[in-house]
Amino acid sequence: MIKLRNVSKQFGNKQIISNLDLDINQGEIVGLIGLSGAGKSTLLRIINNLEQATSGEVIIKDNIKFGFIFQTFNLVNSLTVRDNIKLALVNSTFTESEKETKVIEVLNLVGLEAYIDSKPKELSGGQKQRVGIARSLIADVDVLLCDEATSALDPFTANEIINLLGELNKKLGLTIVFVSHQLEIVRDFCDRIAIIDNGVLCEVDTTINVFSKPKSNISIKLLGNVLGFERYLDDPTIGLITCYSKSEIKDCYTALLENNVDIEATYQHHTKQGVFAHFFIRSAEQIAGYEIRRINGL
Repeated sequence: MIKLRNVSKQFGNKQIISNLDLDINQGEIVGLIGLSGAGKSTLLRIINNLEQATSGEVIIKDNIKFGFIFQTFNLVNSLTVRDNIKLALVNSTFTESEKETKVIEVLNLVGLEAYIDSKPKELSGGQKQRVGIARSLIADVDVLLCDEATSALDPFTANEIINLLGELNKKLGLTIVFVSHQLEIVRDFCDRIAIIDNGVLCEVDTTINVFSKPKSNISIKLLGNVLGFERYLDDPTIGLITCYSKSEIKDCYTALLENNVDIEATYQHHTKQGVFAHFFIRSAEQIAGYEIRRINGL
């Protein structure tokens, strides 16, 4: 659906993105993560043609329409919800009656039909973001580009917005590209993850693979905190076993106890692709057929 081939971007003498290749498939949710300044937001703008790549090629399937969801909502305070949403149709050929019908349709999708005549100051943060989503959807988009769409929200409201985006993904077949620093949300929400560091694509894989077996140093650094293993990174005496099902987790735990292996910590996580768990142990030997991995050799 979207193919980036050897894409680079420079602002003056500063290299923002370097020789990046990435495919985004129809209907999937792709998370872009990285440290601040890694180039994630610039990459979104290149995909949406708001920025031009300095070199390389951006290949987009014919007639693909993009919607953009912002962190700060970008609503006009003097306008009603209805008129804020209609702004996305200002250059369209729809009649006023058709615009009204479409506004009601998208408000129904985001659960805000009762607030059509409200103004932004009367809405909560979550409701404002729902208006932003409705405005993005009204042009019958195929792809939603989300730039820190939940970072201005409290955890409960952020989860509501993520659930809404997940429903829209399934109901409308929307492709979603999701930039976020909230790795717990990325873990639960995304089908695949692309990790970017200083404009370089370091790793891209299914969410469960990236979170359970990060391959690059930046991946380990980013994921160490949310996965809980940052405290073990510099301890060469601690081994790691990773399990990928509830039955395997149970069997591994039993084997460790039977072999009197000291368990430093256990962390279990759920992703869209399934459950996995890390066992941190004081042993470098093979335990009941399980692979022992060193932390710095993830």
